[in-house]
Formats: sequence, C-alpha cells, structure tokens
Amino acid sequence: MKAVKENIVYEQSGIRTLHPVVSTFDFNWHYHQEYEISLILEGTGLRYTGDTVEVFNGPELIFIPPEIPHSWQTDDREKRKEAVVIQFKHDFLGKPIIEIPDAAKLGKIFKQTTSLKFNITDKLIENCLSIHDSVGIERIINMLKLLKELASTKYVQANQYVQPSINQESEQSFNRVLSYIHKNWESQIQLNDLAKECAMSPSTFQRFFKRVTGRSFIDYLNVIKISKACELLQDDRYNILEISYKAGFRNLSFFNRKFKELKGMTPKNFRAQYQIKH
Repeated sequence: MKAVKENIVYEQSGIRTLHPVVSTFDFNWHYHQEYEISLILEGTGLRYTGDTVEVFNGPELIFIPPEIPHSWQTDDREKRKEAVVIQFKHDFLGKPIIEIPDAAKLGKIFKQTTSLKFNITDKLIENCLSIHDSVGIERIINMLKLLKELASTKYVQANQYVQPSINQESEQSFNRVLSYIHKNWESQIQLNDLAKECAMSPSTFQRFFKRVTGRSFIDYLNVIKISKACELLQDDRYNILEISYKAGFRNLSFFNRKFKELKGMTPKNFRAQYQIKH
C-alpha cells in the first residue's frame, strides 16, 4: 500500500476532526504534515506506526507526530468500529506551541519524533469527543484542555524508527513492497520476488529496505507475523500450533523462539496474561 501523503483541508480553524463509526477500518498507509491524535473507541486488530506493528484493543489513544506513516487494520469479525481522529497544525494557536512560554509543559510531547501511546482515561475520551462536538473558540478551548490532560498522562513510545526522507521513485518502490507484504504475509514471501518487483538485485533490495524501515526484510516480516499471532492468541478457538501456522510460521519451535524474542514471553504466557486482564 502506497504511503500516501495526505493533504488535510480545514473547514474553520487549524483543527480537523473525524468521528467514524464503521464496520471496518480500511488499511490506508499514509502520512501528513499535521499532528494527529487517534482515539480508537471500539475495535481490535493491528496498528502500524512507522516501523512498528502492534495489536490494538479499543479504547486506546495514539499521538502521531508529522510525517510518521500510520494505519490501522481491524479484525472484521467484530461488526462495529469507532474512532475519533483529531488532526491539527503545529501553529493552530497562531504560532508553534513549543514557542509559547505558558505551554512549556507540552514541549516534551511536541518535541517527540516517534508516536506515543497514552494510558487511556475517561477524561481523555471525554476531551476528544468534546473537540469533535464543538466549533470556533469552544473547539480551541477544548483542544487546550485535551493537551493539558495529555501533559500529565503517562505514555510509552508506539514506534522506534523514524522513516528517512526518500525520493519519489524510492517511495513508490517501498510502497509496492508494503502492499505485497500486507496482502501476502500469511504465505511464504520470497525476498527475490520482492526484489524483482522493485527492479533490484536481492542485495540492493535488502540494503534499500533496511535504510527505509530500520529493519531487515526478514525482521520486519517476523514483526508482522508475531503481531498477528498476538491477535490470534486472544481467541480461545485456536491452539498454539494452529496459531503458528495461521501467522505464517511452518515450524513451531521457531515460532516459539521468535515470539519470546520479540515479546519477552512465550505464546502460552501471553495468552494467560491476556485472559487475566480481560
């Protein structure tokens, strides 16, 4: 899927909101120059932010800086998905927020170059909904209330690597690769096939992929597969062996070893922890 640069049109101020209630979140790998706060109220699936792929379970709130590619892929067994998306310019107050002395507490957030996942609270949910439901000066006031709440809320990084600037030709090649991986991750994807897709030799393709993603092709593919396995482990219908095959692994021992390497625990322990929390 091509990481489309999204040009955002603002109807009334430097703040734009969306409140989709849909049956699925279409995979739309994109980036833009604005900050984004995405509150997923309902839905489960995989979240793609920069180089990172993780399972998400609504409600969750993600803060995305400019130029970070992102998308959500939902589990379509659940019929209802709901989100509030807030996109805003760095100078929606007339000048950059980090240059406003009274907003110094927000500097730590706005100087981040990676996405952030905030601990979800009822207050954050209320703040996001109030922004969508208001206009004019009320919307700006509600936006400041949300940012104030975020400044005192704990968070963790939602991705590690910052995608470097690449030229248009390289971007098109990279997005063909992402599209192929997204559609075929369950099968045995061959590096040589992707290299041919980009008109590169295998060695050139490997260097290109690591420069853009910060990971080797195999590492990135395993991240997607293990993330999918995490999603499947939340479903009691499948045993560990079935999940390893559904996630694209053909060797159970390798699956268990790679899972522990990336998640710090075995698939069995991951499922047990999920069941305790839910």
